[in-house]
Amino acid sequence: MQKQAKKIIILFFVIALTAAAYSSCLDNGFTNLDDPSHLLGNSLVRSLDKENILEIFKQQVNRTYIPLTTLSYALEYHFFRYEPFIYHWDNLFLHLFVVAMVYVFALRLGFSCFSAGISALFFGIHPMHVESVAWVTERKDVLYSCFYMLSLIFYFRYVQEEKKGLFGLTFLFGLLSILAKPMALSLPLILFACDWFLKRRLTIKTVVEKGILALAIVPMAFITYINNSLVVTASSDHLKAILIFSWKTAFYIQKFIWPVHLSPRYLFPEPVSFANLNYLFSFCFVLIFLLIIWKLRKNRLFIFSFLFFFASIFFLLQGTDHYADMPPVADRFMYLPSLGFCLLFGKLVEEGMKKSKHKKLVKFSCTMLGVLLIISLCWKTFFQCNVWQNSVSLWTKIIEQDPGNAQAYSARGVAYAKEGLYAASLKDSSYAAKLRPDRYKAYANRGYVFLNTGKYVEALNDYNRAVNILNVLMRKDMVEFEEYRRKNQVKKALYYYRHFRYKKKDLAHAYYNRAVVYDYRGEYKKALGDALRAKDFGKTNLDGYIKELRELIKD
Repeated sequence: MQKQAKKIIILFFVIALTAAAYSSCLDNGFTNLDDPSHLLGNSLVRSLDKENILEIFKQQVNRTYIPLTTLSYALEYHFFRYEPFIYHWDNLFLHLFVVAMVYVFALRLGFSCFSAGISALFFGIHPMHVESVAWVTERKDVLYSCFYMLSLIFYFRYVQEEKKGLFGLTFLFGLLSILAKPMALSLPLILFACDWFLKRRLTIKTVVEKGILALAIVPMAFITYINNSLVVTASSDHLKAILIFSWKTAFYIQKFIWPVHLSPRYLFPEPVSFANLNYLFSFCFVLIFLLIIWKLRKNRLFIFSFLFFFASIFFLLQGTDHYADMPPVADRFMYLPSLGFCLLFGKLVEEGMKKSKHKKLVKFSCTMLGVLLIISLCWKTFFQCNVWQNSVSLWTKIIEQDPGNAQAYSARGVAYAKEGLYAASLKDSSYAAKLRPDRYKAYANRGYVFLNTGKYVEALNDYNRAVNILNVLMRKDMVEFEEYRRKNQVKKALYYYRHFRYKKKDLAHAYYNRAVVYDYRGEYKKALGDALRAKDFGKTNLDGYIKELRELIKD
């Protein structure tokens, strides 16, 4: 009874400290970085009838198959509409549940209450996890991790007790995990790593177990892979691919060890060569780590920690030449893969305390350093949550670390405009247009500001620019599409066709906005022409507006 009470007390302390570190995110709102496509502008979340739920399981959001995550938004919307506190509270609750499962998992690995508690606490308060918790769109991270951890825990019980029902639960939670986020694709590999850690022999039975799970989850992950493979192209230069792989690997390990200068967007260092010190240092860093792994290859937990990291993030470490709108690296990608390092840290702290048991001064010094580390991480996490408070704070952080980012200025300009801060919006939109004169979104955003401040001539000029740039880019995409289609290079052809469709959608909005400007200026025939073009390019719900314009022309 005393032992159970001790486990509960430690878990309560870990949960309470983690909740305190993340408490600032409960005041956050939504952002214009993916929240519109996943939640605010996603019609799938606005109904819980049978037909809509079936549609949720058929559709993808931002090229990603995440039906369970979308369903969770639909449940929240049904009861609370768009109340930000609820969405942030649910994200935090799911994170706390994952932390509790990390604690249970560590105990299953044979950790003491103390080392399991340290591992779970380190996982809970690590600043790299803020993006996954404080950003509503990243519900998929914490949700898939909940089911992933449950699957691992039941798998450990299955190995120990050999009950088929426990493997059934492993399979069920693994399936739910992949329906929340495709990163659960790594689960069969992690189960092999668990077998190795538990010294379970590799047999036909153990392979079949993982094969059954893989047959269920791989097809669902493949849906997302196919769509993103059209945006992210693997490098054909093997040396280049190795350098990018090294840079990404070093980036994640370094950020985990020293979580400073965290950002929602990281720069991809160019050029990709040994002449660039970023790649030279990263390559050497990875070599040193491989040597350390080889040196400590007999330490089972150390090897398991790195196996967990590499197996769960390997699919995101590929060397790629082109990212389009895909980030090369992101804090959120490290959410669950960091678990192995957290377990290793918990064990190292316990071993250090044991060795300093009879050295009071050393033990006191280590304890104080540990307390300072926990306070520092909590402090960093607490304030990192404020980055995601709203769209302005988010893009301001990105601009601080990347002053030449035209997209950031443009997006912050939109955020200012929606808050009625038109002077600030105009300043950001103009600067975005200056940085990237070829970027149609900068002109479209500035046109929106001019429209809302009654400057119709300026608005018309900007929408004309946006429309002209879009038409040129669309023609270029179609030329590339036809070229690659004739060469039977399907992947590249589909890539350009996809971007043609994205620009077509943006052009529909540009034509509609220009129609509104013409409408305000009393040029109803031009307004009707643009409204009809917007409809042709896919903008919906314009029949009433078009009818109204036709009546105005008649009058």
